[in-house]
Amino acid sequence: MIVIGSYTLNAEEMTLSRDELEVALEPKVFEVLLYLCSNSHRYISMDELHDNVWQGRCVSDAAVRRTISKLRLLFNDDHKVPQYIKSLPKRGYKLICHVSAPSASANNSTLDTPDSSTVTILSSGIQSQSSVTIAPDVIPKTTISAAPAWRFIFDRLAIRKQAVFFLIIVLMCLFVASAFRDGLVESSDPTEQEMTVEVITALPGDKMAIAQSADKKLLAFSGRVNQQTGYQVYVKQRDEPNFIPVTRNAFLPGALAFSADNKYLFYSDIAQSNSSLNRISLSNGMGDKVDTLLANYHFIGDIFTSLDPTYVYFSGQKQADQPQYIYQYDLINNIINRITSSTNKDYSDVKGAISPDGKLMAVLRYYKYEKSQYIRVIDLASQEVVFEHYQKPIIYDLQWLNNQQLLFLDKNRLYTIECNESANITVVKNSPKLAKFIVDEQHIIGLSTSKHTENTLFFEQALPFEKWSTTNIYTSFTDSYFLGFQTEIDSKLVLSHVNKISNLGKLNTKNNQVTSYIKTKYSLRALASSSGNLELIKINHRFALFNTDTQGIKYITAGEDFIGDATFSADEKYVYFSIKNYEEWIIFRYHIDNETIDKLFNGFRYIRPFGDNYILATAQGDLFWSDSTNNKQIALNYQLSGEPNTHWDATSDRIYWSSHDLVHTVFHELDLSNVTQPVESIKVFDYNKVRPHFTINHDGTLFIYRQRDDNHSQLIRFSVKGLPHSDS
Repeated sequence: MIVIGSYTLNAEEMTLSRDELEVALEPKVFEVLLYLCSNSHRYISMDELHDNVWQGRCVSDAAVRRTISKLRLLFNDDHKVPQYIKSLPKRGYKLICHVSAPSASANNSTLDTPDSSTVTILSSGIQSQSSVTIAPDVIPKTTISAAPAWRFIFDRLAIRKQAVFFLIIVLMCLFVASAFRDGLVESSDPTEQEMTVEVITALPGDKMAIAQSADKKLLAFSGRVNQQTGYQVYVKQRDEPNFIPVTRNAFLPGALAFSADNKYLFYSDIAQSNSSLNRISLSNGMGDKVDTLLANYHFIGDIFTSLDPTYVYFSGQKQADQPQYIYQYDLINNIINRITSSTNKDYSDVKGAISPDGKLMAVLRYYKYEKSQYIRVIDLASQEVVFEHYQKPIIYDLQWLNNQQLLFLDKNRLYTIECNESANITVVKNSPKLAKFIVDEQHIIGLSTSKHTENTLFFEQALPFEKWSTTNIYTSFTDSYFLGFQTEIDSKLVLSHVNKISNLGKLNTKNNQVTSYIKTKYSLRALASSSGNLELIKINHRFALFNTDTQGIKYITAGEDFIGDATFSADEKYVYFSIKNYEEWIIFRYHIDNETIDKLFNGFRYIRPFGDNYILATAQGDLFWSDSTNNKQIALNYQLSGEPNTHWDATSDRIYWSSHDLVHTVFHELDLSNVTQPVESIKVFDYNKVRPHFTINHDGTLFIYRQRDDNHSQLIRFSVKGLPHSDS
């Protein structure tokens, strides 16, 4: 193992990892990185890379530069302001980050990973098992402005192997002496705090957001009470037992906020590419009028307000290809001001909150590449970032506890953090499992997600839709999310995800026992099954064939390929798959017997066999029937969904696909008995109960989808002994 900045290079497996993200390196990219690590104390010229990595082979300088560019992309490094690889004209390239090969004892003593767990990864087709050490989620560093002193010393000393032991001692001393600057001050063993929990009487059903008026007289939530009314906004007087609906035509109200003068309740309505910001008038104490303030946003998420009732703030994304920022909406002048900005399109500002005195704004920024988050505190007067906290576990919600402290929530705990130089973090260790919360003086009101966990159900339905009826219901373990057909009558292909490990196996439907085929930490999807022993899978962003008898894997695509869709041919002699080059999508044909590849179609991303012909679709999802005799395509004037987690397939005379709008899941059937006049049928379900993925058996007579339990939640109020008093 070689530590390169905040990344780890596994030389044996040729992988580069950071936190839970691991990427397999191309051979030449790996060799160049290894050579730079071995010579990290100096610049490496272009000629030296030619001689020692390519060993005199005739390759262009452009090929070397492309390899360096790939490394920069892996490190998310900016060549203009490099943090990892620096280049100088006529001198070459140099790793400017800390590079070391720590010993086992050094690894066990590192500050950032107080403990670790080993997960065994079983790779199919490989006889031996390998173990990869994965560090658990911890509270990472918090910064005020300059980098911590210990990091500077670490960067200077870690290069020398003989200084490792001395370095560990120095780091431990500096950690204790300067913990307030490093943001790692957390109660090492927080005492169990006394807590009282009270369930607030509310309407049953799913709940999405909560809010409380500044005068504490009104409490609101958004959610769905029943299937007929859908998701609406409900409000109740603090002293009254019942909530009443204040909207009738909301679609998916995802966030709520009261104005500081208690006259209005704002909510965001999330529709597909048409989200809106709305205002409910509370002049009579309850809602009597709904106004749409802003519309036609791709997405509007969080909403929050300040002491000034003339402004409302929201997290918004104007277009699908634009970043998500925090905006301020001037209610008097109808002016929108953008508050946050970013030079990186992968940053999204998803939540915000303003301190009780109105001077500071806390912003939750999500970083797509690292799948991590930053809490950033902005001084509203100077527009400067005065405090930052990096958080690996996804943060669900954050609120100001007082003018100096934030309360934030991840999937396991509530934390308080002081937004100053001390940056002390306190863990509310025994807090209930929550999705959202608000601060109510010395109490916390939250949406509790704790519920009884039941088995996952998979419903098997008869096809076509005109024969739609339940033929079987399969019960599997809770974490399974895919069930497919195999040739054996009493077995199904099952895929689950438990403790960050994907497990593909065979489910015996008679005794509900699972025989594992593959266990891996890599991303894994089951794409199609043959009538024999081959399963088409997508593993670590590569298409591959898995043999259930020999448990061997044959990769079809390379790690650097940008892949799209894949399926078996009707006679199962080929695999059709798509790859995007610089200009367009191309569909290829892989010959299973001799492992050769040839080109089939240009300009299409999706393909399914359809008798002797094909069904094709463009990158936008536009469907075409392709006549294999004369290579003629006929537009069907229907479109596959571009939403994530959807699926599509084809039988001998019909096409099936799924779509959703976060409220409804729709299964589509297109009858192509007459290609020139296709006929569509649909089945509509509640999105919270039925998710869009499905599988179809080989003869097109059976359809499996997954049924989920209703996510009922409760409003609870609880207090924690010793929690600082709120200024709100």
